[in-house]
Amino acid sequence: MIRPSTQEDVLLIGDANRQMQATLAAALPGVSITPVPSIFDGIAELANSEYTAVITALEGIQNRADSAIRALRDLGGSARLIVYGEPSLEPLSRRLLESG
Repeated sequence: MIRPSTQEDVLLIGDANRQMQATLAAALPGVSITPVPSIFDGIAELANSEYTAVITALEGIQNRADSAIRALRDLGGSARLIVYGEPSLEPLSRRLLESG
């Protein structure tokens, strides 16, 4: 099992059914997870707090993914940014990765 060497503070965006939160908590006990329901809530949270990682669902932001991801990167500073979603969103995920 991977154990974080320093305190990890994770912002989890758009995990409507809490499956990702449960998975993270089980895999990495001791990690601080702050769940928020939407990308807008995530942007507001990043404007007020620092996180070591930001994990966001692609569902719900497909139409504005570029600007949403750009805002998360700008506000997140050195935080790792991880996106996840249904397999049908893989082309969007790859495009976002290529754009930086």
